[in-house]
Amino acid sequence: CVDQDEVFAASGKRVTSERDGVVVDRLYLPEEHRSEALGWTYNSSFIERTVQDIAQEFQPDLFHLISGYMLTGSAPAAAYGLGVPTVATLVDYWFFCPRLHRVRSNGSLCENSDYSHDCARCLLEERRRFRLAAQLSPRFADAIWKRIGRMPLLGHRFDRRARSCFDRHLFLTNVMQQAEAVISPSMHVLDVARESRIREDKLVHIPHGIPDGFSSSRPAERRTNTLRLGYFGTISPLKGVHVAVEAVRRFRAGSNVELLIYGALNHSPDYARRLRNSVRGIPWIRFAGQIEHDRVAEAIASVDVVVIPTLCFETFSFVAHEAFATGTPVLCSRNPATETIVADGVNGLLFERGNPADLHAKVCRLMQEPDLLGRLREGIGAVTSLEKEMQEIESLYRRVLARAGTTAGVDRKGLVRC
Repeated sequence: CVDQDEVFAASGKRVTSERDGVVVDRLYLPEEHRSEALGWTYNSSFIERTVQDIAQEFQPDLFHLISGYMLTGSAPAAAYGLGVPTVATLVDYWFFCPRLHRVRSNGSLCENSDYSHDCARCLLEERRRFRLAAQLSPRFADAIWKRIGRMPLLGHRFDRRARSCFDRHLFLTNVMQQAEAVISPSMHVLDVARESRIREDKLVHIPHGIPDGFSSSRPAERRTNTLRLGYFGTISPLKGVHVAVEAVRRFRAGSNVELLIYGALNHSPDYARRLRNSVRGIPWIRFAGQIEHDRVAEAIASVDVVVIPTLCFETFSFVAHEAFATGTPVLCSRNPATETIVADGVNGLLFERGNPADLHAKVCRLMQEPDLLGRLREGIGAVTSLEKEMQEIESLYRRVLARAGTTAGVDRKGLVRC
């Protein structure tokens, strides 16, 4: 893993420790990596050298990169340089988006990008003086960005940032092309990889597995007439918790609906504070706090529907699959990624992204159609088990090693050094 720290940052350090029998190498980034330059975030000579040192010591048969965020594309590049077969798992959009989540600075989804000027604009709009214009008057901001090339100082800066963004795209695309296999639990992430011209024969869909013990008995009938909605996860603006709050706020007292919000309040404290202030005097919306992992299944099974009001592309959505594992339908915002997870009218309902009125209407429908909830429960299929996920990954490892022409990765116990 990679981090920044005042103690080690001056020269860049590797610190090795052991946790639960697993050796962990933590890399502390050198001071030059704190600059605003985009280059080091995807191509770091420090990380490449250090990963090469680790690989030469450990002598792996296979290198498996899980995401590239902070580790950069230099980590797999180091493995390529040593001739180590490499597999990459894309658990997010980092390889395609410097901002990680493919949401533009004005809040809209980035469904098509030139990986150049579009990305440069988003990165510049992270700064307040550009962001405010995009949020307050999108049309005015669009007009400014179209003319920016004619502005002597700002135009030069913008073009330079655009070139840097495109260089990032070319470098990371090349990194993925060199991998023996590119895995993702998300069909949508794989679609984005195809758009980036990653070869089809490299792309592998392996869903994340849910542990076999993750389940909880669900009562056959609802305990009360109250429809219990549950939100589980990070309380942050991109997760759209405010959309769920606003939708449920529209009900009147005695409407037989309740929203429970599970999650830590310290991720985006100002946002959480505004949310809590907005529900004062509304007893049918409650913040239930962070919940221990071993109680998540029980908490999910205690609600009738799990609400996922996300404003960004979800990759896999553990919450949705954990809900399905407990036989709980999902109310989810609609976008190309979530449509691969929730089948509208089958195992859940989809509503318009960022639209509290549409979510409110879907909740009303659940209340007005007594048999709908039961039909959605019946439409929930089996979820992938953790054991099956591990079997599929191990099988892929063996195929990769076989293509590489080596059996060195299989020892007497059939283990692969990775």
